[in-house]
Amino acid sequence: MAKYSIGIYIRLSLADIDLSRKEGKTESESITNQRALINRYLDKHEEFEGCPREEFFDDGYSGTNFARPSFEKMMEKVKKGKINLIAVKDFSRFGRDYIELGDYLERIFPFLGVRFISVNDSYDSDDYKGTTGGMDVVLKNIVYDYYSKDLSDKVTTSKYAIMKRGVYQGGHVPFGLRKSAVKGKLETDPEAAQVVRKVFDLAISGKGTGEIARTLNSDGDFTPSDYFKKKNPQAKKFKLKTERKEWSSIMVLNIIRQEMYYGAIVQHKRQRITVGSKHTAVVPKEEQFIVENQHEGIVTKEEWTAAQAAIRPIP
Repeated sequence: MAKYSIGIYIRLSLADIDLSRKEGKTESESITNQRALINRYLDKHEEFEGCPREEFFDDGYSGTNFARPSFEKMMEKVKKGKINLIAVKDFSRFGRDYIELGDYLERIFPFLGVRFISVNDSYDSDDYKGTTGGMDVVLKNIVYDYYSKDLSDKVTTSKYAIMKRGVYQGGHVPFGLRKSAVKGKLETDPEAAQVVRKVFDLAISGKGTGEIARTLNSDGDFTPSDYFKKKNPQAKKFKLKTERKEWSSIMVLNIIRQEMYYGAIVQHKRQRITVGSKHTAVVPKEEQFIVENQHEGIVTKEEWTAAQAAIRPIP
């Protein structure tokens, strides 16, 4: 019977992803390299010959926390005794939070009887039985953690500087606008802009959001989701929506409140609570990046302001 049941853990960060850039590739070079490195190491050691190996990889997940689907799946198998050796390329692939990583190395894995190998760090927990991993391991973890946070701060600062110049960095473009051939610029989408213009005209004339929604539905005007599906029939977005979704008061209000319709670029509306966190918080209005006169507006700023004054908040 094999002495070890091996779990090979591979993590691919967003910075590593090259699938979208290399047409025809079935997986990232980073995944391939990590897999090859770990398997070569295992193949060179006779004690692992014949031991079953199972691969786990998280694609596009930060190393600053351990809330990753494949990592959690692997740990469930560890707890059930189905895996008793974990091999990774280096500590940073396992996790960049040095406090939690140290907890796994010094308490959790020894308690569960799991051997841990980090190939590029020349670390094998069997070499440290009865002791901690030594200061070199601790210092490496601290460096990884600092590097991750520092890199994230630098990337964020650079991105914010670009946003403050009015260069559009978002993926989603408001209904009525579309991305220009010029990178970072938006332009009017004539067909959808007619509906947006109609919403503002009705609002300025004194119509409430409910009445505007009923008018749009009566006239058969397409909704943002209808229009997106029409222009992007193969896209997954809205694919579960019904063939016809009617306008609502909230949808109308969202149109009227959108500042980008008068030619501004509005960004940094939300931000992550902490580095690596998936949770975001609303950014106060005064801290958002609003740069005016970046594209032709569907309405003027004066018309946009008039619509804000005319519309009554939804109770």
